Amino acid sequence: MAIYVPIRKVKEDDVSVEYRFSWSMETNFGLLQVDKRTGEVRVIQALPGDEKNRAFNCAARKVFLHWKEGEFPDETCWAS
Repeated sequence: MAIYVPIRKVKEDDVSVEYRFSWSMETNFGLLQVDKRTGEVRVIQALPGDEKNRAFNCAARKVFLHWKEGEFPDETCWAS
C-alpha cells in the first residue's frame, strides 16, 4: 500500500515550527509542531480519522529528518 502525506509549514518563530499534514490538503488536516532546539515533534491537532496515527507518524518522521539537516522547508511530503 502506497502512503503519501503532504506537509506544509503554517507558522514559524524562534522556538518552533508548525506544519499541517493530511492524506490530502484539500480536506481535513492535522497540525504538528517541531521544537527547533531539540527536534521533538508533537501533535497539536489530531488528523480526523487517523486513529492509529499513521499520517502523524509519517509526517513527524519526515519533519524530524529535515530538522536533523537544519532545514524547515515550506513544503515537503512523506511518500513510501
